[in-house]
Amino acid sequence: MTIQYITDPLYKIAEYSKVKLTSVIDQIPLKLYGMHFFILFVLYQVFSLTGLTGTTPTNSNLLQWDTGWYVSIMHGGYHYYPGQQCNLAFYPLFPYLWRVLHLSAVGMSIFNLILMLSGLSLLRQCFHINLRTLLLALSAPCLFFCYVPYSEGLFFFSCSLFLYGLKYDKAHWTCIGLAIACLTRSASPTLIPAILLCMILNMKRETLVRDIAKTSLLLLVSISGIMIVQIVQYWQTGYWFKFFEVQSRWGRIFNLPVLFLTTWGDKDFIWLDGLAFFVGASSLAAIIYLIRRKLKNRSKTIDRVILFSMGYLMMTMFVVLFWGPVYIMNYGTSIYSLNRFVFATPFFTVFLCTFRRYIRFEYQTILVFLLMADVVGFLFGAFTGIQQFMYWALATGYVFLYLWLGHSRINKEIWTFLYILNIIFQLWLFNSFLNGGGVI
Repeated sequence: MTIQYITDPLYKIAEYSKVKLTSVIDQIPLKLYGMHFFILFVLYQVFSLTGLTGTTPTNSNLLQWDTGWYVSIMHGGYHYYPGQQCNLAFYPLFPYLWRVLHLSAVGMSIFNLILMLSGLSLLRQCFHINLRTLLLALSAPCLFFCYVPYSEGLFFFSCSLFLYGLKYDKAHWTCIGLAIACLTRSASPTLIPAILLCMILNMKRETLVRDIAKTSLLLLVSISGIMIVQIVQYWQTGYWFKFFEVQSRWGRIFNLPVLFLTTWGDKDFIWLDGLAFFVGASSLAAIIYLIRRKLKNRSKTIDRVILFSMGYLMMTMFVVLFWGPVYIMNYGTSIYSLNRFVFATPFFTVFLCTFRRYIRFEYQTILVFLLMADVVGFLFGAFTGIQQFMYWALATGYVFLYLWLGHSRINKEIWTFLYILNIIFQLWLFNSFLNGGGVI
């Protein structure tokens, strides 16, 4: 059986997204999810038999990198060690939930997967994502972080719940989702500016008081999340506001960016953080475009889900860029982990859907894309050596395939190729994670 025979049924199921019968549509995601992970499982077994991957997920090899810090919080609470790395750099909700559920590493990974799929289904409902785009989102290489014992699964679900409430103006779901997100990850520096951006660009005189009240409520929830975390950490360690000091032990202090941008550890993964940086830069460009359009037509309302998602992705890029460690041996600012802060979130799914919905394969679009690719490539030193140039060229070609999806004549072939390529990347990265590789 060839890959084409495997993916054709998926493509046909995705075509049913045009059917308007609610009962039929509601059943498709479960079938789609099942077939997607069946293909993922089969390909992983094939790679294992051929020697490309050789690691089966277990309770021991799933405990890599940050998972050790979550386990330490789960079992022993917070501890502060002056001048050393410690678990105060991590937020409490995920490890405490893990303690309550009393699951193994494998069990928690499955629980995270369920949370991620639930969040993705919420996104599909509120943003009307067609199922082909949904499959591309599911196959995003870094999405595997949502099915390992990291906080990404819970963060994905909570932010999806937040976006659902934002879309349908349901304050209770918005506040609940935001509260969970702010207790799960230190995301307030990115979420708060995105909240303000939504209010400012959609402000209307007739609803000004109501908009300010809603925004104030969201800001109160965000700040309350920060304070609750600080209270929990003070209660267990006797120290206030040690989060930023502990973050500095990982080199995360304010620095002006130093060229050329790099990443931590294995440079084979620099293309991942480079792609995430490109998404952040594209979000910045999109926000500038939306601001200009708003100034020309002040009565026009911008979709809040799109605006918030772009704001989050833009601010994530800036936070990692200006608070990233500068490694002397790598000669530049490290933006490590930007890939999972971008790709393993519902905001990237919204970005992908917006990209597919509004970007067309046209001459002007290609010129803008090539210009942005050149700028990002320069920041990463793509033109300083053969290896760097090859990474840049392959990453640029990869993004160009997404742009090419706007070409209606070969849409199916490109979609199939991208989907399979993404799955291969996702499995490779997952296997690297299980073996303690440099993707973090």
